[in-house]
Amino acid sequence: VHGGFNSIKVEMSAQKESTTTLFISSLPGEADEETITKHFEKINSGLKVKNVTIFRNKHTYRSKGVGLIELFSVEDCANALRDVRYTEILGSEINLTWYKPGGIKDKITANLFVKNISVDTKSKELHDFFSQYGKVFSCKVKYDTLGKCKGYGYVQFDTKEQAEAALAGANEKDIKGSKIQVVPFKTREARNAGITKYNNLFVKCIPKTYTNEDLKSLFSTIGVIISAVVVNDPATPGKNKGFGFVCFKTPEEAKSAEEKLNKLMVEGQSLYVSQALSKTEHKKQLREQRLKAFKDCNLYVKELPDEVDDAKLKQAFDVFGKVISARVMVEKRTNLVNDKIELKSKNFGFVCFNTKEEAKNAIDQSKVTDVFGRKLYVAIAQRKEDRVGKTPGSFFMPYPGFPAGGVFGMPPPMYNSPYPYHPRPRHEGRGRPHSRPYRHERPYPMYPMMHPMDPAMGYPLPPAPEKEAVIPAPQPVAENQALSMDKDQLGEQLYTLVEKKNPENAAKITGMLLEMEVDQIHSILTVPAQLDKWVAEAIKVLNSATQQGYPQQPTCQ
Repeated sequence: VHGGFNSIKVEMSAQKESTTTLFISSLPGEADEETITKHFEKINSGLKVKNVTIFRNKHTYRSKGVGLIELFSVEDCANALRDVRYTEILGSEINLTWYKPGGIKDKITANLFVKNISVDTKSKELHDFFSQYGKVFSCKVKYDTLGKCKGYGYVQFDTKEQAEAALAGANEKDIKGSKIQVVPFKTREARNAGITKYNNLFVKCIPKTYTNEDLKSLFSTIGVIISAVVVNDPATPGKNKGFGFVCFKTPEEAKSAEEKLNKLMVEGQSLYVSQALSKTEHKKQLREQRLKAFKDCNLYVKELPDEVDDAKLKQAFDVFGKVISARVMVEKRTNLVNDKIELKSKNFGFVCFNTKEEAKNAIDQSKVTDVFGRKLYVAIAQRKEDRVGKTPGSFFMPYPGFPAGGVFGMPPPMYNSPYPYHPRPRHEGRGRPHSRPYRHERPYPMYPMMHPMDPAMGYPLPPAPEKEAVIPAPQPVAENQALSMDKDQLGEQLYTLVEKKNPENAAKITGMLLEMEVDQIHSILTVPAQLDKWVAEAIKVLNSATQQGYPQQPTCQ
């Protein structure tokens, strides 16, 4: 998302850039637009910033660490790259590049990975070194929390040919006393694709008194060892944590060591030897193992009340069998009243039983038993990739007594949508610019949803809005104003109008109308006849649901 910069057209030439926009990255989370503007003008008083856009999370409003900076001329951009690039904002080294909406042509093939960099090397020094081989588009050295180089970085050239020249000429060159190694950059997917060979082994259950030499001596009987390290325990001098790592010269030797030394008894302990994995790979492996071990034992539960936490969820399902674990999914939201980050329930979670039979019993019993005073939706949990390809109809559950074809010729209703609409509180004068309060709460399942009629299915669209008929309201909504509103704003306007016609069911009717297409909601807001029509239709649906035995749900207070 590039905000107001989508309209900027960038025409590149081999000699000169013609855009007046720069892309900024590696921003600290605390840096705002004013901080960036002042930093530019402090470094070079001749730089005048026209506009700054920081990309933020639309829910938490937290910075994503990147943004766009628009200056007044191409020369200003060139001066900013010369003076401001690789300087620090609030202790974080920033990076600046020319803004290219379509990206550079040879993004992957012109990118190099540089390793064995000395710990005191900075991004600017690496940039200056590689500039002799071509035009460096961007350069980044990875730092630790103390600001020291981690020993590797990335250099992005403009073209593949320049990167190839650097690959041939820069490898094994000395930078600040360290001979760097330059290799073509590979994406994570490319690095992991088809990898079956490995040199590094993870060794667990080694004697606590073992040193690096002891571990190397044990594994040297298999082949040539590059390194052997035990992880020492700082709390107990002279002892290790019981595990370490061994790197062999060839993958074949590593595989042989795994086969021969795994489960070997050493000083009364059985060694565990396997491929050394990164933390991410290890977590993924453990997750796959858990999914396989508890296949069909893990349940997905939704429609949970807001107040239910992990402990309450486990206690409620303990009556159906032995619960291994129970977890309610939550998300962080900013409360604009006190400007604090709070955890709010997503109203769904997972319950894992000890056996498949207990899980099946929980599904069957939940259909006839109220849990937390209501009927919950309970089903076998599925991974996202397993759900892909299922037809949308498989996720719909019509209300009891309603025909399969839907109500009033409309498509079948969805079980958990829509929800009663609750106008959000206004917090005048509080919060950051563009920040938004909580979305309206959705704690209870509602009634059959009113779907917009689809012309492709033979249903006519509602009549076009009559421009001369504008509904009077405390805050009149013009058509061009309505088009710029989001669903929350539309909901507030709808609720005000619906409440005058049916105060008792205003929240429910508003929630149903919000499920319609945005252009139809605009029509309802601007044409009184449309409002009357759809409110009457919603009341019919509610009355029909009540007559056919669907239980009334209380609205959220």
